[in-house]
Amino acid sequence: MFVDRLFEIVEKEFGITKEELLSSNRRRELVVCRRIISYYLYDNGFSFYQIADILKRDRTIMYFYIQTFDDELKFNKMFYKCHERVKYKIKALINESKQVSE
Repeated sequence: MFVDRLFEIVEKEFGITKEELLSSNRRRELVVCRRIISYYLYDNGFSFYQIADILKRDRTIMYFYIQTFDDELKFNKMFYKCHERVKYKIKALINESKQVSE
């Protein structure tokens, strides 16, 4: 449920389908969206293996995405702008998910 809703937020905000996100395509906007998704999955208790399975990637890529997330926010303006577009929607989803589980 949480994973599907996370994909929906990214799809609506960036016009990128789930199929594109799960494809082997390495277009910059797809990589940015995968980084954002992987960060929030990890932040909500998913392991590198689980995230890699969800995004159909190698776990070492997920580790790299998450370890470099803060640096990307600081130094990559495009990444920062993309993150700002979805940050509040994703945080609202996280709060909603926590309330349902309580």
